[in-house]
Amino acid sequence: MIESTLTIASLLMIMQSIFTIFGMIYAWNDNENIVDNKSPTKFTDPYHSFTVLLPAWQEEEVIADTIQAVSDLNYPDELKEILVLLRPQDPETIAVATRKIKELNKENIRLILVDDKPQNKSNQLNHGLKVATGQIMTVFDAEDQPHRDILNVVNTTMINRNLDVVQCGVQLMNFRSNWFATLNVLEYYFWFKSVLLMFSKVGIMPLGGNTVFVRKDYMKSVGGWDETCLTEDAALGISLSLRGAKMAVIYDEIHATQEEVPHDTVSFIKQRTRWNQGFMQILMRGEYFKLRSLKKIALILYVLIWPQVQTLFFLYLLLAITVFPFLKLNVMTSMITIFPVYLLILQWVLLAVGLYEFSKSYNKKYPWYMPVKIVATFFPYQVVMGICSVRALWRNLMKNNAWEKTKHINAHRQEEAEEIKVKTGDAIKLRPVN
Repeated sequence: MIESTLTIASLLMIMQSIFTIFGMIYAWNDNENIVDNKSPTKFTDPYHSFTVLLPAWQEEEVIADTIQAVSDLNYPDELKEILVLLRPQDPETIAVATRKIKELNKENIRLILVDDKPQNKSNQLNHGLKVATGQIMTVFDAEDQPHRDILNVVNTTMINRNLDVVQCGVQLMNFRSNWFATLNVLEYYFWFKSVLLMFSKVGIMPLGGNTVFVRKDYMKSVGGWDETCLTEDAALGISLSLRGAKMAVIYDEIHATQEEVPHDTVSFIKQRTRWNQGFMQILMRGEYFKLRSLKKIALILYVLIWPQVQTLFFLYLLLAITVFPFLKLNVMTSMITIFPVYLLILQWVLLAVGLYEFSKSYNKKYPWYMPVKIVATFFPYQVVMGICSVRALWRNLMKNNAWEKTKHINAHRQEEAEEIKVKTGDAIKLRPVN
């Protein structure tokens, strides 16, 4: 009985690990994959009009830089509307945003105060959708640093490929800022560069929270963003898939929107708890079963149950290290139960190589000790992810859907400025650089 249970559990872990590794290397498996996923090399003339939504709550430290960054996007102002969505209960952010908007003195930037419930990001976005004038809707978070040509990239891609939805790359940048930052950065790197591409080839895409571009008519046809779901982006991706929207993912390091890693462990736990809880909400609703494709349904289910899978994977590894060596198992069972450990080592190697690729692509220094840090922080990282999963389950059982704030401190912009200062030897003013 014990051997049968261990064999089944090990086989499941093997399948999960192989799928994870396949997703990590999918973009590199065929050069065509990377080419298909790149930004266009030549831009067409500006045609589509865009509405950029900037929802924020208690973001007085970062909102001014983000408004400046979006205002600086290389696209005609008459085709670029910027709506800063704030709440009256947040006077500090309002004051900073008002000063920046007054300083820029542009007619295409507006501050909109949203005093409505539920008090969450989706509610603010839906208020922006109601008054938006652009043909294409997009969202940037309060700390985002989008590339200056991102609207040209999307305008060209939508015209050339006749798309309804474009998911562009998002990348965490400050991989040395705390103990979990390296693995967090690599998650984003592999997800947007490789795994999302795999999903898009199947025809289903769990959208990221920002740098998603959707035709306004499609947004309105699905009723905007789901105000009851804590992962409104993932819910939106399923709704748009059910509507038959033509979607594609574009990941190009040059044009990826840059973000910061949560500044401490508590903020990270709150963020991941919110995501996990949102995935559980979507999982329980079961709308994805309307997709009429077993492959699409299976991929969506995999994403939604991934937090629980991570927890089980960590528990399995603990058993493999602490218990399995003391059990008397037959040769075949022993071989099967130890195989996931080899796959884990392979994942460590891929993570180290991925960090090298990330460092080279973004012109970052690759410290020699990073492979050691990846291995040393891997298990603590899984413990934290397990805590997030259990905490999300508890909050769902308690029907606690309150939005937990993740604080931003401009760490990615500060790190960029510090690196420029080191390279030039000059004292510089803090500023984002593309």
